[in-house]
Amino acid sequence: MLAPVLFFVIAASKQTAPGLDRKVSFSCPATQAGQVVDSLSKQTGETLTIDPRLADEMWIVRVKDVPLRILLDKLAYAATGHWEPNGAGLKLDRPDSLRRTVEHEERVARIAAIKKAIDGRVKDLVPFAPSIIRNYFETERNRQRNGGDESSPNRQQSAKDAVEFAKQQPGDRLTTRILQSMDPGLLADLQSGQRTVFSTSPTAMQKSLDADAIQAMEQFVREQTQWTAASQIGEQEANGPYQYMGWTENAAVTGTPTRLLMVCTADWSSQSIDIQFKLCDNRGNIVSQPQTSGFSLNGQSWLEYGDLEAMPDPTPAQPETKPGKPIELSPLAAEMRRLLQVDGPGRNAAVPPASPELRRFILDSQNRDPLTLFPSEPVLRAAEETSTNVAACVDDASFQSGASLDGSAADVLSQFGAVKDGWLTARPNDPLHPVVESRKGLAAFLASIDKLGRLTLDAEAAYAQTAPGFDGLGWQLDQVLLPQMQAMMPVQSQDWQFLKLFGALSSSDRDVLLKGSKLTLVNMTGDQQAAIDDLVYSREAELGGQNGDMIVDRFGPGPPAYGTLVTEPTELLPGGLDMRITLQMTSQDQDAVFSSMQVGDQVIGLMPTDPDQIAMALASTTNKDIVPTDFSETILGYQTGRRQDYNLTVNLPSLCRDSGTLSDFQIASGPMITFEKLPDAVKKQIQDKVDEMAKFFKDLRANGGSLGGSNRGGGSTVPPP
Repeated sequence: MLAPVLFFVIAASKQTAPGLDRKVSFSCPATQAGQVVDSLSKQTGETLTIDPRLADEMWIVRVKDVPLRILLDKLAYAATGHWEPNGAGLKLDRPDSLRRTVEHEERVARIAAIKKAIDGRVKDLVPFAPSIIRNYFETERNRQRNGGDESSPNRQQSAKDAVEFAKQQPGDRLTTRILQSMDPGLLADLQSGQRTVFSTSPTAMQKSLDADAIQAMEQFVREQTQWTAASQIGEQEANGPYQYMGWTENAAVTGTPTRLLMVCTADWSSQSIDIQFKLCDNRGNIVSQPQTSGFSLNGQSWLEYGDLEAMPDPTPAQPETKPGKPIELSPLAAEMRRLLQVDGPGRNAAVPPASPELRRFILDSQNRDPLTLFPSEPVLRAAEETSTNVAACVDDASFQSGASLDGSAADVLSQFGAVKDGWLTARPNDPLHPVVESRKGLAAFLASIDKLGRLTLDAEAAYAQTAPGFDGLGWQLDQVLLPQMQAMMPVQSQDWQFLKLFGALSSSDRDVLLKGSKLTLVNMTGDQQAAIDDLVYSREAELGGQNGDMIVDRFGPGPPAYGTLVTEPTELLPGGLDMRITLQMTSQDQDAVFSSMQVGDQVIGLMPTDPDQIAMALASTTNKDIVPTDFSETILGYQTGRRQDYNLTVNLPSLCRDSGTLSDFQIASGPMITFEKLPDAVKKQIQDKVDEMAKFFKDLRANGGSLGGSNRGGGSTVPPP
C-alpha cells in the first residue's frame, strides 16, 4: 500500500509563492527526474531541486495548462516523495520518515493479504478422507483406459472431484497448518527472491518454528501414510506401472521425523511464496520431502483450483463493446514491438532483421533511453488523444509491459494505470526501489553483440555485474540485434549466480583456474566473495566436493549420504562462509550442431541442438499417426559450430560442492546446410539415436499408445533418453 496522496498535498501547499499558481504546459518521454526538475525550474522561474538519490529515477510527464502547484504534487506522489522548503525554493526529497511510513503501510497491507489467504486455506482444511483419494485414482485410471471422456459435463464433474482430491494432499495440508501457526509478519518480511529457512531447531542462519509445527508434522506423517496406502490402488498394470495424471506425492515416510525445515522463497511481484519442506530424523537424515503447491496471496482458493470450482456455473455472457480506434505508433516503435513480441525461445526465421534505424536506437541506449520508446510512446500518444495529464515514475520493468500496451487510447491508459479527474499518476511496483540499470553497462553489452554478431559468454558475464538478474533490458534487446537465423540458446539457460561469479573473475584469475589451480575464498576480492555467498545460500549443495580437510561429521560416521541435511546450506555453513572454501574451473571445447525447426506454424531460427533432439524431430515426421501435432517438429536445416563449456565448482565443507556449467556458442557463417553435409561423426550419433527412436515408436504402436495421448496399455509414453 502506498503513502496517502494527502501527505504530498500538505507538504506542497505550505508554499504560498504566487509562482506556484502559474499554469504550465510540459511534456517529456521517460527522462531522468533530475533533468525534469531542472527543466521545470528554468521554464517557470521557480527554484526547484531534487535529492540526488532520486535524480536518476525516470519520469514520464505530460501536462497542459496545469497550475505548477498541482503538477508538483502529482510528481511527488509518482516519486513517492514530497516537496520541502529549501531556501527560496522547493526540494523534492524522500525522507526516512516517509520511507518508513510507506514501508509500514506496505507491510500492513501484505500482512492483511497473508491472513486472508491463510483463512481461506484453513476454511478448506476438510477432514482427511482416504476414500476420496482412492476413488479419484480409480476414476482417473478407468477414464484413461477408455481414452478419456472430454465431454463438457464429465469435464466439470472431474474438476469438482479434483478440488476435493486436492484438499486431501498431505503436503498442502501441512503447509496450511504451519502457516496457521506462524506470525504472518514473518512471512511479510521475506525478501523477494531470497531463500529463507524456518526450522523447529534453528541454526544461527534459520528462523524458528514453534511447537505447533511439530504437531503439524506428526499429523502429516499420519495422513501421508494413509495417502500412500490409498494411492497403491491399481498401481501395477500388466504392461508396467500406471501413471496417475501427474499426481506424484505417493512416497512413504521412511523414518521417524523429529525435526522440520520449511524453505521459503517469496516472489512479491506475483504475490506468492514457494514453500518446500524437509522432515528429518534425529541424525539429520531426510525421511520425507512433502510435495506442496506453495502459497498464493491472490485470492484463489485451495491449490489455485478456484477456476475449476467455478466450471459448472457458466460465466454470464458479457455484452460486446465496439473497440475504439487503436493508437498509432511511430514506425520505430511498431517495429520494436513486433520484434519483441515474436522473439521467444528462438528467433522466428520469417521475421526480417532489425532496420538500421532501430539498431542505431538500441545501440545508443546511453543517449536514447529504451524507456523513451516503451512505455513512453503509447502512454504519451494516448494521453494526447484524450487530453489526459500524466505524472508517472517508471522503471525498467515497464519496458516489456509497455510494449504490450495496445488498443484505443482509453485502453492503453487503463492498462498502464488508473485515470482519475483527468490525471494518470503511476508508480513502479516497488516505489521505494525502482530498478533502472546502468545504461553504460547496457550499452557495452549491446555494442559487443553488434560488433561480433553473436552473444558471447564474456559479454553476458560482464553485463551480469550491472544487470538486475534476467530481468535486465539487455536480455530483451539482444534478440532484436542478433542476425536473422542466428538466435542462440536463451541466456536464461545459464545459471545466474555462476554467470555473475564468472564475470567477477579477472582474466588472470581465469587463466590460473584453467591451468588447474584453485582460488581460496580468503584470497578472493570482495565482489567475488559476495558472488560466492549469493550462490551458496541460494540453493541446495551437492555431494562430491574435494575439501576433505573441511569435513564436519555431524550426521553419523563416514561421508554423508544422499538424503541428509548436510546439503542444506544453512546447516552446512550455519555461521557464514568458511574462508577455506575454494573455486575450481575447467573448460571443454567441442563441435556443436545447430538446427532450425518448424513447430506448428512457428519457424524457429538456428539453435544449439543435441543428437537426441534431432533424432526425435526426424522420427516424429515419420510417425505422425502417434505423434500429436503439438509434438511434431520439422527440421528445416543445419549449421555447424563450436561450443565452449566452462565447468565451475565451489568446494564446500563435508564433501559438498556447488557446480555449474556456462556455455559459449559460435556458429559458422553462411547459409544452412543439409543433413548429408554434417560431419560424419555427428551423422552417426544422430543415426544411432534415430534407430533407438524407431524401436521405441514400433513398441509404442504395438501397445496402442501415443505421445501425449491416453496410456491405455499402461506402459510408458516417454521416449528413450
